[in-house]
Amino acid sequence: MASKPNEYYDISDFVHHHNQISPNLVNTYISHDFDFSVLHINMQSFNQKMGQLELFLATLDVEFSCIAISETWFEDNSFLGQFNLEGYNLFSSSRETRSGGGVCVYVKSQFQTRVETVRLEGSGSLLVHIGEAGRDVCSLLALYRSPSGHLSSFLGDLAEMLPSLPSSSVVVGDINIDVNYENTLDKISCNYLDLIGKYGYFNTISSPTRFGKTKTSILDHILIKNYKQNIRSFTINYQIADHLPVCLAFSYKQHSDNNKNTSTNATFQKIDYQLLRDNLENCDWHSVYICTDTNLAFNEFQTTMTEAIERSSKSFKIKSGKSSRKSFQKEWMTPELFKLTKKRTELHGKAKDQPFNKTVQEQYVNFRNFVTTRIKEAKRNYFKFQFSQCKNNQNEKWRFIKSLLNKNRIAETNCIALKDDQQKVIDDPKAVSEIFNKFFTNIGTNLSMALPPPKTDFRQYFDLPNLQHPKFDFHLIGVQEIIDILKSLSIKKSTGHDKIPIKALKDNKYSLAPEIGRAHV
Repeated sequence: MASKPNEYYDISDFVHHHNQISPNLVNTYISHDFDFSVLHINMQSFNQKMGQLELFLATLDVEFSCIAISETWFEDNSFLGQFNLEGYNLFSSSRETRSGGGVCVYVKSQFQTRVETVRLEGSGSLLVHIGEAGRDVCSLLALYRSPSGHLSSFLGDLAEMLPSLPSSSVVVGDINIDVNYENTLDKISCNYLDLIGKYGYFNTISSPTRFGKTKTSILDHILIKNYKQNIRSFTINYQIADHLPVCLAFSYKQHSDNNKNTSTNATFQKIDYQLLRDNLENCDWHSVYICTDTNLAFNEFQTTMTEAIERSSKSFKIKSGKSSRKSFQKEWMTPELFKLTKKRTELHGKAKDQPFNKTVQEQYVNFRNFVTTRIKEAKRNYFKFQFSQCKNNQNEKWRFIKSLLNKNRIAETNCIALKDDQQKVIDDPKAVSEIFNKFFTNIGTNLSMALPPPKTDFRQYFDLPNLQHPKFDFHLIGVQEIIDILKSLSIKKSTGHDKIPIKALKDNKYSLAPEIGRAHV
């Protein structure tokens, strides 16, 4: 079957697709018109290319709502912590029968998520239901179909899956079915297009995602069903594996014409600590001295301190919404690495344009391997240096190791369902909270009833002979003691309810210690 069959409609009327966008321009294509964005990348061994992914995301300077990765090659989920991205929850499904394949999905932590592991023949798959502020946003089905998998069985499972998905679903992944109309579509490709069209889905990616020597193919798809007015899809001209990353952006919120393309301003304050030091040295603490009640004296101290901080602070306005901050920037990412990846992208473009030029192909492959090595070396050398900095401090050393593993930052995909006595799943939030409340309020009583009665009367432990009772006396706190306490405070700790930064107290310990002492007399 050649060219494009007549029954396949043209999506260009309602989807704006862009081909091979430069990485540094991606943030301009995801404007304030779009609330939700999806990125898909075929990685071909996540373990080997995590550094390349981080460098890629730092180059884009875009915080995607979801990032789907196919061909993770995870054998299990034991070490997922080391693949954490700041501000995201990570969900993964690995291939159970053999190595290779697998998918994972990063979802921005602002969203609520519910995860299902689904089964499609010859593929790894993960279904993530995504919501925000109590409303459904979309359900994301991430797929990787192995090219060696049984196609007919896969299409059969897909035919059962698609009608069961919510109407606002997005299907994304490396499907390994070519739908490039410039090629001759085989029977399987046409059956696949017929199938997704039957259930109202269409593929938003209409330009090649993989470039071979003899043809270019569209193997990476993003399928949507209920399309909105604002939809944009594109491929990114960046090489991590042999597939181009693909993206989709759409809006799920209602935008009024008055609010369109606008953003609100957030205000924050920055303390000038040198000015604060001067203000505190000239501060009038008379209101603290005249108080005879300790609580009132401390309240006066807090008020005076807060006013001094406000006089020493400057207000700044920042735009909410899209930030120019390098969200994924890491300290090991040197300017050299960004230049090398840019050069690699240029050589990759030449290799795609001249697939039979052996010299160009060898030049690209050699430079690609060189860049991969440099990224690994930069990351390894940075972590070696950081580890050497804390070698004499065991607490810092283990804190550093824990930060690398990100043990506590992994979102669990297999949560145990709460069931009643009839084994019926309880999902009503109020009923769930009541059950947890009942469990924790009765846990002490239930535990004591489960323990055997003691053989020794507890009263035998009272009034033991020769028991020395320590004496405790109240005494006034000296200025030097307060200075020592302020010195020991860590500026990494957050402020208390009084909102006084630790740094403000620590930097001014000598001038504040006498006043704190008087406030507590």
